[in-house]
Amino acid sequence: GALAILQGLAASPDGDYRIVVYADDWEMAAEMGEWAATMPNAKETYDWFVDKCYTESSWLSTWRLSDAVANPNFNGTTLTFTPGSHSSIGGTDGYGGGNNGWYTHWAGYSSPSDNHSPQWNFGYIWSDARNNLMTAPDNNISQAGWYVLMTNLYETGWHDGLGGAISGWEMKFSTHIKNANVYAEAARWANGDFSSNVSAYFADYDHDGNDELIIYNDRIMAVFESIGGRAVWIFAKDGTSNASIVGNCNAYWEGTEGDYNDANHIAALSDVGVGGYDYEHFYYDWEIVASTSDSAVIVLRHDQLRKRISVYPGEPYLHCEYFTRDNWAYIKTGFTPDLVHTLWYPATQRIWRSGEYCGFRNYDNSAIGAYILGDGGAEHSAEFSSTILRGDEIKGKGTFGFYLYAGWQSATASGYVLTFDLLASTLGDVFPPDAYKATYNRGTDNLVIYFTDTIDVSAINLSGIGFDQNADGVTDVWLDGSCTVESDDDEVVRIHLSSAKASAVEALSPTNLILSLAAGAVSDVSGNPCRQLTNNADQVPIIITGNLAITIDGYLDTLEWPCYSLFIDDPNNDSEWDTTKNEIWGVYLYWDSLYVYFAINGICEVFPNDNAWLLYIDTDFGGTNGYNDLTEIDAWDRNAQFTSGSGFKCDYQYGSYTGWTGDFWRILTATTSEQVINDMWCETDLTSANPSSEIAVSWDELYGLGSGNVPPNATIALVASIASDSDLGGDSAPNNISAALPMIDNAASITIDTDGDGIPEPCDEILSVKSSRMTDKPDIFNIAISPNPFNSSVKITVSYDRGLMCQTPMKIAIYDLHGNVVASLYPVGAGFVEKQHKGREVYIWTPEKSVSSGIYFVRATMDDSKKIVKRIVYLK
Repeated sequence: GALAILQGLAASPDGDYRIVVYADDWEMAAEMGEWAATMPNAKETYDWFVDKCYTESSWLSTWRLSDAVANPNFNGTTLTFTPGSHSSIGGTDGYGGGNNGWYTHWAGYSSPSDNHSPQWNFGYIWSDARNNLMTAPDNNISQAGWYVLMTNLYETGWHDGLGGAISGWEMKFSTHIKNANVYAEAARWANGDFSSNVSAYFADYDHDGNDELIIYNDRIMAVFESIGGRAVWIFAKDGTSNASIVGNCNAYWEGTEGDYNDANHIAALSDVGVGGYDYEHFYYDWEIVASTSDSAVIVLRHDQLRKRISVYPGEPYLHCEYFTRDNWAYIKTGFTPDLVHTLWYPATQRIWRSGEYCGFRNYDNSAIGAYILGDGGAEHSAEFSSTILRGDEIKGKGTFGFYLYAGWQSATASGYVLTFDLLASTLGDVFPPDAYKATYNRGTDNLVIYFTDTIDVSAINLSGIGFDQNADGVTDVWLDGSCTVESDDDEVVRIHLSSAKASAVEALSPTNLILSLAAGAVSDVSGNPCRQLTNNADQVPIIITGNLAITIDGYLDTLEWPCYSLFIDDPNNDSEWDTTKNEIWGVYLYWDSLYVYFAINGICEVFPNDNAWLLYIDTDFGGTNGYNDLTEIDAWDRNAQFTSGSGFKCDYQYGSYTGWTGDFWRILTATTSEQVINDMWCETDLTSANPSSEIAVSWDELYGLGSGNVPPNATIALVASIASDSDLGGDSAPNNISAALPMIDNAASITIDTDGDGIPEPCDEILSVKSSRMTDKPDIFNIAISPNPFNSSVKITVSYDRGLMCQTPMKIAIYDLHGNVVASLYPVGAGFVEKQHKGREVYIWTPEKSVSSGIYFVRATMDDSKKIVKRIVYLK
């Protein structure tokens, strides 16, 4: 029909020229949105028209409408235009009338993403960005900027009905016109216009009134926003080519009018999970640590996280060091390797070598963005994709690092990159250990310091460890050789202070007391020395505990916990789940005149299953207080129920999830609880030589009767259980009689006030009686490991108190961090390996070549009930 109209006009005698105007929504021709359903052949129709204009060109010409209107030969019927006839861009005479009434209304609108005073409007912002690009060098990066500018000018006139506001979806486009300015600045860097080859500085690259933080060298440039501490743009150059590697600003901004991530935009180094919290939209503090011709270093911080970004001449990657304390951090980066080429040739190649690197490469021109992981401590977590973007999520814990690469590389069909293989092989544990927590126990004179890496205790310089009163940068008490280190190589260092040093420390004000570390005072087992720690953004408060008889640090020290404090001795192989990962070995109970102490000793899985363990406490066993149905409790709901026959009603509960410190709760009703914070200390360390959760709470906090007082004839009952995210399961102590978890029908109880005077009896008088009823199997044995760390073989010596021999063979097993058995050291031939004499045995472990360097656990088991676990470090 349309062609027939054109043919009819061609044969008409009216005038020299006849014109037909074809106009429609571009979205219709593209079959977008609702057009996909109402006009499913719209694109084919449009293509047909274009083709006919070509095949019928002997009599049919195409004209630009403005040229045709201005041509005097088009002298037929006059066409009268009606400005503003579309209601959604203002209606007749809407927004001032005229052909551009809609535009002037949009152009005068203040951008909500602008931070100038007064705010810049959209018209000024787009003109400013255009002028910036016009003066920038004409290269691939500036061309990307033009795409960003023009795409975000999309349908600027669209409003929400006649006389309504500019449409919200349109605002999301318009507020990001400013981003084109970043590409203009990067184009100048790519052109060699900068005076320095390496630098870090603050500047308002996107012209929104707020500074960005820029770090660059002669190969890579990263532009950070304070929101999320993210590298929103990363650019690359190599002397021949230049490109945008991170940044897809011309994709629709569906979720934000500001400088935030949304479903289509995931900036580099987006910290999407830190200890369970999403940091990607929080404001970060930032600083420039160094900016010289040799290097540039910036640091960005938020709450529990610090990231340190460095660049050096000639390297096409960022050095990224993360410090997350004891939290897992999940980090996303979205790659668009060469924005311009990706628009025209969107196919990208997966770059991947398991455990070594991950990223994406543009098939057309080999532009590539990737994480280089190596042995820096990070690991791959997930892959994701969005509009002209593909990305990777990695994770790490403690102090770890990786490279973020931006450049060009060839790759094999399998996605291997030779250069990345070499880079990954050079990236090892070169990151210094960071202290993140410290406690001082006045009762035991022990200072406990928590680090992100395993510390070489033989290399500790005690005179470089101190206490800074008032956090003023002046160390008031330095330790010395009179103090002793009481831990093996571990992430947790325990130092026993001499009487003189303890007196000096306890004379300090506990208010704002922080830890001092001299540079190199401690080193990890890889030989990396610590940085100086003082009163700065990374300062570590020293928590002063009460006058406790036991150091609460998650290491069950058998020198502090008397042998009779093993209140529930649970079999070590009775878990219904994996016994190497989810097993309660025992529950400990101890008290003095002021505090009562609890401990769960064993192993609880942290990967791949995120498990927990819980301790339930009945403070008036057999009484009326407490609750036996916790299936609706508001904290630590694991569907726990206690049968009426057990006599147990829960008054308090403690839980620790995946090895975290844990918390202690008072049960108020069957559905509500309140956290106990005052006069209570708890800690968990599942990587210690004797892993446990330890809790100390005052009698007054437990019963509310004043210091050291309990109800007359008070009886305490305990039960502990492993748990998944939803239910108790696996193992409980004591074991159930007949019920199945999460139902509990058994608990262990003891009367702590036998004479009814409201004062707890001496602990040893009560618990030692219970302990004497146990079997006469040797109740204490020890493991000595030498050397530790080791690099070829290690000697494991097992000795028994009282010179007693085990009646069945000792079992020695080596486990990795995930609970997998690496080696089993059983008797060889007749008798035990290298059996020396009664009460002492020696085992030798020589790892196979396939065993990698790292942390392992030696577990010694005697008579299937007594066990000790110690940590060893293997360095090839």
